[in-house]
Amino acid sequence: MKYPVEIVAISDNHGFEEPIAKIRQMYSREADYFFHLGDSEFPKRMLQGYACVRGNNDYYGDLPEYLTIQIGKYRILLCHGHHDMYWRNVAPLVKRAKNMGCQIVFFGHTHMYTEIESDGIILLNPGSIRYNRDGSRPTYMIVKLYEDHIETKRMEYEKLEIRKHF
Repeated sequence: MKYPVEIVAISDNHGFEEPIAKIRQMYSREADYFFHLGDSEFPKRMLQGYACVRGNNDYYGDLPEYLTIQIGKYRILLCHGHHDMYWRNVAPLVKRAKNMGCQIVFFGHTHMYTEIESDGIILLNPGSIRYNRDGSRPTYMIVKLYEDHIETKRMEYEKLEIRKHF
């Protein structure tokens, strides 16, 4: 395994199509993986190039609720989080990760950027690429996995400007 491994994670675009392609295009050369953590409101075919899971607003049956990915020494759980979190209580999410043998969890649902460690599990949420509930600008996350540590970076998403021509 060659480190570092770069992951770009997005979530909760809620039918906003622009960031799906734009993020892939922006990071196509440097990123090794793209994760979408649910509530895209699109079928899997519209999420080409992303490892993706179903959120509570995804009504297509072609996305899994949970997905585990092994990247080098890291076992990673992808989920939306709506089945495993109650308000800000991450204990059920941590328990699921441990039961599945995962050290890192990427999740969405809250629309709030989060990077915490709880009981030895690293919990990462890129926030919403459309709107964050804490009033901050739309966000996504870049994660670099190294042999002995991980680095995270909060990124603000700039929506394309729509101009009206008269």
